[in-house]
Amino acid sequence: MATSFKKTQTTEDPTVEIKIPSARVRYKTLGSVVLKNLKFPDSPLGSLQAKDLIRDILVKETENRLGSEKGYAEIKRHQFFERLNWALIRCAIPPKLLDFYELAVDQRLQVHLEATIIDDIS
Repeated sequence: MATSFKKTQTTEDPTVEIKIPSARVRYKTLGSVVLKNLKFPDSPLGSLQAKDLIRDILVKETENRLGSEKGYAEIKRHQFFERLNWALIRCAIPPKLLDFYELAVDQRLQVHLEATIIDDIS
C-alpha cells in the first residue's frame, strides 16, 4: 500500500523537504498504536533489557507506564541502564553505531555463516 502524503513543506534549507502524512495515514497510525500490541521485529536482535525498557515506556495505561510515578529517576533505575554511571555521562564517549547499510551487510553475513555451519554439521 502506498503511503499518501499531503503537501510537501520546505525548510530554510532548500535541499530539505518534509513530507506531511495525510490525516488518513495519521489516523491509521494512531489506531495501530492504540489497538495493536507491541511486537519487535526478528532482526536486528536487541537485548532483553532494551526490549523490556521499550515495553515499559510504551505501556498504554499512563498510570502503569515506566516513569509515571517518579519521572526520569524511575527510568534511570531500569536494568537496561544498570552499568551506566549517570554522574559521568557527559564525559563518556558514545558507542559507534552501525549505519543501516553496515547493519544489513552484517546480518547477511551472519545468516550466511549460520547456514554454512548447519551445512557443515549435516
